[in-house]
Amino acid sequence: MKLIHLTDLHLVPPGAMLFGFDPAERLRKTIERINLDHADAELCVVTGDLTDEGDFASYEVLHDVLRDLRVPTRLA
Repeated sequence: MKLIHLTDLHLVPPGAMLFGFDPAERLRKTIERINLDHADAELCVVTGDLTDEGDFASYEVLHDVLRDLRVPTRLA
């Protein structure tokens, strides 16, 4: 069984940065790589701090970005 584990995404609202980086852009690039090289995985589990401050806008970013992931996904 091939399993992918993503953790502590710390997503922020659109336009915001975290320590000079855009976590959503990093996640998008990670998802592109997963889709390219690991689309045969049975499951992607996403754990830890999904957003940095728990705000609604950051969870909307999470929803939008994860929409592109071709692997079945579970948030924990």
